[in-house]
Amino acid sequence: MPYRSDVEALEARLRALDAELRARTRVRDEAAGLLADARRREREARIDEDIARGGPMRRRRLIALVAAAATALCIVAALVLGRTPRDPGVDDALDQLDRFGDQMCACRNQTCAQAVTDEVTTWATLLAQKQSDLARPSEAQNKRAQAIADRFGECTTRAMQQPPVP
Repeated sequence: MPYRSDVEALEARLRALDAELRARTRVRDEAAGLLADARRREREARIDEDIARGGPMRRRRLIALVAAAATALCIVAALVLGRTPRDPGVDDALDQLDRFGDQMCACRNQTCAQAVTDEVTTWATLLAQKQSDLARPSEAQNKRAQAIADRFGECTTRAMQQPPVP
């Protein structure tokens, strides 16, 4: 058996390590591909489950309900602003709005929240038709109206996060 020089031995070792590196790199790349596929399938399964549970529709309803509630409250605020001071109509309107807030906070599902929002919208529409009955609110009334609106919005959001009752 012929004697190999150190250089030849090192070259042979380098070739063997390069071959081993290529093989391990290929195995690592295959594992990375499998992991990426598994993550994609998991993400798609979560999306499919969210769709099956009505997530996108529930979020659209929540946005629509919050927008409707905000619109109704804006109508009331617009009607209340711009009137003469010391008219008891402002307090009456705020009392009614507070009662609507209590109703909304009592809701435990989307169906109830939608019913209260529809009632507020109807009431605000009727109030808009009799706008001469309201006066310009005082600073305290404005603060009260803002507190009612904030509470109404929080309760609406909470109720809309629950599934609807058929």
